[in-house]
Amino acid sequence: TAMFMDAKNAMMPFFSNSMKVAQDHGLKLKKISVVIIITVSVAVVFSLLSRLHQHYEHGANIMQDGYGKNWVQNNFLNQSTDQLISLNDTQQLTKPNEARASLIDRVSEFSPDSHTLIWMGVGAAAIALLFWIRYRFPGFLLHPVLLLIWGTFPVGTIFYSFLIGWFIRELIIKYGGDANYQKLKPFFIGIIIGEISLITIDCLIGMSYHGLTGLLPPKG
Repeated sequence: TAMFMDAKNAMMPFFSNSMKVAQDHGLKLKKISVVIIITVSVAVVFSLLSRLHQHYEHGANIMQDGYGKNWVQNNFLNQSTDQLISLNDTQQLTKPNEARASLIDRVSEFSPDSHTLIWMGVGAAAIALLFWIRYRFPGFLLHPVLLLIWGTFPVGTIFYSFLIGWFIRELIIKYGGDANYQKLKPFFIGIIIGEISLITIDCLIGMSYHGLTGLLPPKG
C-alpha cells in the first residue's frame, strides 16, 4: 500500500500467496519469482498503454470511468490545490531556496493535520487492543487486520461474498463434518473457475466487438 492509494492494488498479498502455493507444490521459488516479475512488468506496461489509449481516444465519460471522471479531480487535484494555496498564503512558496535548503529547516516547517494525527492514534490504539485481546483470548473472532482494510473499496464491494462463503463453510463443517467439507471443495473451486471463465469470455467478446465496429460494447 506504500505504492498505491487503495488496498486492492497492493501486490504483496498476491506475491505471498503465489509463493506459498508454489512452495506447497514443491516448485522452485527462484524460477517462480522470475516468472512473477516478468509477468507483472509486462502487465503493467500493456495495461498502462491500453488505459492511456482508451482515455485519450474515447474520453473518461465514454469509458464510463467514474474514478477518472469524478474521484481524481474531486479529491487529489482539489487537495493539491488547497495545499498549494495554503503554502502560498504562508509565503512558503516564495521563500528563497537558501532559507529552506537544510533538512532541519524543512522539518521545522512541517505542520501535520491534528485531525489526522488523532485518528491515526485511535487506529493504532484499536489495533493494539485487538492484538492484546486475541493474545489473551485465542478464540476471539475479530482480527486486527480488519481495521487495516475497513472502509476500503474492495471490502465494500465483496464483503458479502466472503460473509456468505464463510457462512456456508461453517454450515458444512457443523452438519456434514470435515469429510464432506473436503468432498465439496472441488465443487466450489469449479464455481470460482466458472466465474473467471465467464469474465474472460465477456472480455473477449467486448474486444471483438470493438475491433469489428470501433465502438464500445453496449452497457447492460
